[in-house]
Amino acid sequence: MGELREISPDLDVAYLHGASVDGLARTIGQAAAKLDATQAGYAVGGIYTGLLPRRFRAAHGAYYTPPALCERLLDLAEAAGVDWSSARVLDPACGGGAFLAPVARRMVEALGCRLPAAVLSDIQGRLAGFELDPFAAWMSQVFLDATLVELCDGPDIRSEPVVQVCDSLARHEPQDRFDLVIGNPPYGRVKLSPELRAAYQRSPMVSPAALVALLNSKAVDQVFRCINGSVAVSAYELQALPLPPPEDMQEMERLVRSQAGREALEREAEHLYTQRNIE
Repeated sequence: MGELREISPDLDVAYLHGASVDGLARTIGQAAAKLDATQAGYAVGGIYTGLLPRRFRAAHGAYYTPPALCERLLDLAEAAGVDWSSARVLDPACGGGAFLAPVARRMVEALGCRLPAAVLSDIQGRLAGFELDPFAAWMSQVFLDATLVELCDGPDIRSEPVVQVCDSLARHEPQDRFDLVIGNPPYGRVKLSPELRAAYQRSPMVSPAALVALLNSKAVDQVFRCINGSVAVSAYELQALPLPPPEDMQEMERLVRSQAGREALEREAEHLYTQRNIE
């Protein structure tokens, strides 16, 4: 909360002098300008959420992530193998830009001495944020722009928006894929519409035993031979193996639980890969 303490004395002075709304906004802006983009984003975001009605804040989980926690999570992602010079990153609940700004900073550092315009274009093609609250989305973009402002070193070099105002849960499956999805989802009970609840209901689970029975079948052996002419497959080829949807594996589950013989398991595997025409 150190960032908020740096701004609050200025706010106290403004209140004592009966500042107008414009005056308070100016005071906040001047105080935030003394901080770096990440700290300023958290401080201003804290003021914004503090001004929201308590019920609204609770219903929408509007509690922003402290910079130190964001940095820790990004350190863990990096330790797990995330390469900031190439990774595509999404924050699906990016209010305040708590993760977008530090991710952008790490991307800039990882890209090294490339031309500023090239670095800016590269980052804008790999970084994305979704946010339900239009004002919070605007704040996220502003503090991201502040982080990248030094790359805009020419009159024709401009930062393009990467934050979209939308409900991440209601979006259709995007064409883009991301190497890292990181953020702090809204804290609290989220009420889903019947449509969203149906879309996100848990699919039938496939047990390891049923999956092993399928992978050890002659039907899968033939599929592997079609993929590369051999049963010695790589991890990439195993990933490319077409598998039945979980709901179609329920009969295999039943057979495994009843300890059915090999012949029954083979028949079901062949049924899955022939009559159901898995491609």
